[in-house]
Amino acid sequence: MWPGASVVGRLALALLGLAFSTVLVHLAAGWNDSTAVVSAANLTAFGILWVAKYLLLDSLLFALPGDDSELATS
Repeated sequence: MWPGASVVGRLALALLGLAFSTVLVHLAAGWNDSTAVVSAANLTAFGILWVAKYLLLDSLLFALPGDDSELATS
């Protein structure tokens, strides 16, 4: 693997989080300009991104080699 791949991946996730938070805050500010609403939108965006990063990294970093049990359908 290319040595800078980790840096590029982290940068991509950080920029995705910035864009997602900006969009969510913009939508919240258009709906209600209260500081509490805008802060809640920012916190919600952070929480959603944190969970998404956890699920993505958990499936990539801690997957057992050859374990396709989650992909199998019954």
